Amino acid sequence: MIVQRYKKLLFICLAVLLATLDAASAFAAAKIASAKNFNLRVSVNGQLFSIDSDNAGAPRNAAQILKSIWTGAPLYSAKALKQTIASIATKTDVPPKNYSISAANGNVYVDTATAPGKILNQQTAFLKITAAIENHEKKMALDSTVLEPQVSITNAQKAAAQANLLLEKDLWISYNGHVMQVPRQTIAGWIGSVPSGADDLEIYLDKNKVAQTLRSLTEQYDSAPKEMVLDLNSQNKNSNFIPPVTGTQANTSLGSDQIINLYSEALARKTSDSGNKNSPLNIELITIQPPVPDSAAKLGIVSEIGTGATTFYDSSNARIHNIKIGANALNNILIGPDKNFQL
Repeated sequence: MIVQRYKKLLFICLAVLLATLDAASAFAAAKIASAKNFNLRVSVNGQLFSIDSDNAGAPRNAAQILKSIWTGAPLYSAKALKQTIASIATKTDVPPKNYSISAANGNVYVDTATAPGKILNQQTAFLKITAAIENHEKKMALDSTVLEPQVSITNAQKAAAQANLLLEKDLWISYNGHVMQVPRQTIAGWIGSVPSGADDLEIYLDKNKVAQTLRSLTEQYDSAPKEMVLDLNSQNKNSNFIPPVTGTQANTSLGSDQIINLYSEALARKTSDSGNKNSPLNIELITIQPPVPDSAAKLGIVSEIGTGATTFYDSSNARIHNIKIGANALNNILIGPDKNFQL
């Protein structure tokens, strides 16, 4: 009788265990399917994005998923999900449009068109998205934070007045023996602005625009490099040699820095003494080496080593005769690298 009771109890325990295993297996299978296939549609500022198992860094195989279930780890990678949210923010964030300065006809004025901006709070978005993933949600919307313009009209007007002060005197540059004036309207086009501090507007010179101006002003006085000419005859002797010529070009990067420093100092002093007609700003020359032609490179010739010259003015006929013989013997001989020459 007791044995039968124990058998019955054993069967009940086995049934409960099997039912538990079946439930655990079904739970694990559901988790595996959820981790492999979840797709959350997220709306931000009217744009629709997808957060799925790929861009959320979910475990890739059943073993990894079961490990996550066993350890209680989330079925996504926090690092991968934050990177995806940051990518969404770059597409949806809109900076506020502040008062700024613009140039026209050689003068700077305040651009009064302003508009609020929108920015996605990425930390808040992360918390909401992870909660939606855990709750197996299919779609959700995220709100952006509104950013109001920060620059005051008073500070924008001060910045414009300061920029116009810089334009009162002329800018002159000197390059390769030529002196040139930079037009006022061109300098005005260099000037930009950026919000600074609580409500201030900072002005600056755009280095790329300055460099482009220097290039357009100086390129007519550049000299192009010229390759050497080396022609060989059937005896492998040089029949025509013209040495290479080094080219020159303006160092517009350094010149731009010099101009920006000149105006930055004037801004710091809040004066218009950036003009320099009496002492033009010298733009440095940089040399450009010409390429070595293949015909010379194959012979190891990369540059002219040196030249020699003599005069036979008022020389005797015998000396003139000897010079001619020597010149004819030396003329057009090629001496390769590490080779000896003997006459």
